[in-house]
Amino acid sequence: MRRTKHQPMAHDEAQRLFALWMKKGEDEGAIVAATLVEDRLGFAIKAHFVELPTRGDVAKILTETALFDGYGPLASFVAKIDVASALGILTPERRRDFHVIRSIRNDFAHALEPLTFSNDDVLRKLNRLSTYGTLSEFKQEFKGSPGTATKRFFFRYCSYYGGYLTGHADAFMAARDIDRKMRSTASSAKSSSGEKR
Repeated sequence: MRRTKHQPMAHDEAQRLFALWMKKGEDEGAIVAATLVEDRLGFAIKAHFVELPTRGDVAKILTETALFDGYGPLASFVAKIDVASALGILTPERRRDFHVIRSIRNDFAHALEPLTFSNDDVLRKLNRLSTYGTLSEFKQEFKGSPGTATKRFFFRYCSYYGGYLTGHADAFMAARDIDRKMRSTASSAKSSSGEKR
């Protein structure tokens, strides 16, 4: 089943994707893992918006597609990172991590020759990730080959951030739903008290 962008994701689905990434080659796995982070970032941003139709006549109404696809203002990973930072979804440290993930994804996506997580430039970037622990700390804990450790480290960051962003969006949408219910209850109570007079 093909996923629609920026939609809710269950924990077991995220775990299934993580297992799938580990089976892929380094380049494809890196691109897909970072793309999931970008998708979850779009989901978290979208949670802060009023409900928008997915598609429609953009000359008449604002749509998610107009914002997130093609030449929309939130079509790029960079734009999503900046807007998420402005909304308070990302701290300055997380913002830096997201730019590292984006940069590594771009390295793998645009490499003319095969690239691995053992590449010096990729390792330098991986060493800049720090919110959920450092690469050297992870290598000390990890029991396996060094090449697999760096790949798993990157995927762990993508998985953690995917979970963080999904949790952020879910909490924000739950708070909005509670607010709607409270307003509806207050409105109903107001109406029924007016009827009793």
